[in-house]
This record gives sequence, C-alpha cells and structure tokens, in this order.
Amino acid sequence: MFDVKNLRNKIDNLKQNHGSFYSNSILMNNIIEKMAADENTTLDITKDGAFILQKEKEFFRLYYYLTDSDNALEVKKYLLQKGITKPVIIDVTGRINSVQRHVAKMKEEDIKLHARYNRWLLYKKNNSEETRFSSISNMNEISCGFAKIREEKVVLNIFQEAFEPYISHVPTKATIRAHIEKNEICTIYKNSVLMGAFCFERLDSSNVHLNVIAISKEYSGLGLGLILYEYVLQLFSENTKFICWIDETNMPSIRMHQALGFSKDEKMIFDILIYSP
Repeated sequence: MFDVKNLRNKIDNLKQNHGSFYSNSILMNNIIEKMAADENTTLDITKDGAFILQKEKEFFRLYYYLTDSDNALEVKKYLLQKGITKPVIIDVTGRINSVQRHVAKMKEEDIKLHARYNRWLLYKKNNSEETRFSSISNMNEISCGFAKIREEKVVLNIFQEAFEPYISHVPTKATIRAHIEKNEICTIYKNSVLMGAFCFERLDSSNVHLNVIAISKEYSGLGLGLILYEYVLQLFSENTKFICWIDETNMPSIRMHQALGFSKDEKMIFDILIYSP
C-alpha cells in the first residue's frame, strides 16, 4: 500500500526538474488508486524516479516513472537494491520508436524482451450485417451469452490454461468476478458444456478493449473462437472502436482478426520484459 500523493508529487518533481518524464505503462488514475490500496504493492521514490512494485504469486510486476526513456540503469539499480529473488515482469507500452528505444536500453542492463504485442483496431460502422454466429447451420446446440457467477472457476481455468500469468490483461482470480458482474465476459456452450470465454472492457460509450479470448484445448480447431468473437462484436452499437493486442508470433490469431476486419495499428506496441535475478 502507498500514498498516491507521494507518487504525484514525484511526477510533478520530474516535470519541473527535467521538463518531462518517462513511464513504461499508461496507468489511469483509477488503476493507480487500486494499486495504492493493495497490500501487495509498494511505492519507492529515488532521486531520478518512482517505482511501483506489485507482488504476485510467482513473480513481481514493475511500473516506473523516470527522467527519460534512456535511463534503464536507474531501473537496474533499483532492482539490485531491492534484492529481489523472483522474476520481475515489466510492461512497456507506447509509440513504436519510444518503446523500441527503451527496450534496447533495458537489454543493455540484462533485462530481456519476453514477448511483443501489436495493437489491432476495428471500427464498427455497420450493425446490420448478419454474423457468422447466426448463419452457421451445421453447429447445432451452440449458444453464447454473458457469463454467470457460478461459472467463474471454469472460466478462470480456461484463461489460465491458455495464457501465461505474465500477461497483465488476462483476468485473475481477484478480477474475474468484477468482469462477470459488469457483463464483460461472454461464454460459448455446446450441449451444455462450457467450451470457451471472452473477456472485454468497456472503456467508455464508444471504445471497447478486447482483453482475451480462449477456447478449451479439447475443443480447439472447431471455429468456436470466431463464433464467440462475432457474438461479442454484435453486442455493441455502430461507431464502436474495438482495441486488442496480439502476440506478433500468433499467426492463427492474426489471421482470425484479419478475417473479422481488424487492421494493425502501425503506431503502438506493447512489449513484455523480464528480469531474472
């Protein structure tokens, strides 16, 4: 836990003394407030930065504010000073040139690139087109709908089976119920068997962040992901902007998003770095 005022004062100090600051991730005020109230999260202030360290089960997650993107040495000094014995995951999000420059400096300090995600966008302009979900005739007994609280354990298992815990936008045990209560998780069933789930987040009235979609391994390859995806897209009105991040090596996912009309954003990337003590 920490006092948000201390963080804001340090950010103001960086602005005054250096004209600007660099942050590895875009943290909205509500996210910072949640972090500050978390007993597993700490704030450390140094001469040239501010560091938010979040303890998870098997690793730490680190967010920071620095004088500039080249100051990777300050990050390494902080990690060594803390004496951390578990892996540290660092999300770096922003414009391509800025992220690549920072990641290159981090590599010099033995903080390695673990995965790279590209941002993909879809602008929904027409809500009248019939979706694949309603037109497939040979997929009997399939239904999609909003997840129920009683399904949260099964849904969580599906997500955990499909994604490694390092990916920050995958729902956790602590967050999955909130998504279900806000109707931000949809599921797909066949013959009363829950086979997959899709988590998203309504950013505002016209922007939706598509967090993750996963189908149980035993039901993969049947086209269920595409059916569930199209079901979720048709829930929203015209002029909705959909945003998602896709691992640049995940060609099946890239092809599916292209088939749905998504286009790659050439301005933004999201890198996952890992520090192994």
